[in-house]
Amino acid sequence: MRQKYSQINMSVTDLYAERDRLSWAYRTIALVASWFVLGAYILAPLIFTSTSGNLKPTRNTMVILAVAMLVVGYVGLIMTAFLSRSLLFCFESVALPALTSSVEGLFSVVMNHALHKVFPVSDTYIVVPLVLVCISVVAFGIWTAFLYRRIHSIKRAGGGRPVPLTFQEPSTSLGMGHPSDRKSVV
Repeated sequence: MRQKYSQINMSVTDLYAERDRLSWAYRTIALVASWFVLGAYILAPLIFTSTSGNLKPTRNTMVILAVAMLVVGYVGLIMTAFLSRSLLFCFESVALPALTSSVEGLFSVVMNHALHKVFPVSDTYIVVPLVLVCISVVAFGIWTAFLYRRIHSIKRAGGGRPVPLTFQEPSTSLGMGHPSDRKSVV
């Protein structure tokens, strides 16, 4: 049975423990999904800058591939963020890679548009990826800032429980079981 999730009394240690308890599958899915998003945004400029005669697959096949990669990537990112329920994981492994992939996609789309004079396609092939990447950059930027503020407020507040900052040295007094207490039998 799932417990109700509460971050009211979390400490810094709890943030890291919560992230470290997650399965490797969450990290893998988030990583692959962010690569799918980046791949889709890199594929989009190829669609609108290449002539049909220069492409081995048809333009529609490449559009379907780019849209499928984008949908799979965003669904994978959203599902891992929703199912993981860890602020630190969502920030480090979902929001930051998604924001980075989106910014790199924005750079790729804008640079390919700026470097070419004539495009062999209609403006729809150019405007749609540009609008999608701008929306994703803004959305993931806002979400990343929101997660950062929540994590920072938990770190600043301390979560109501003290975080041990020092390591206690073991006792140096001679007691039972200490090697110098043993007597040799001769």
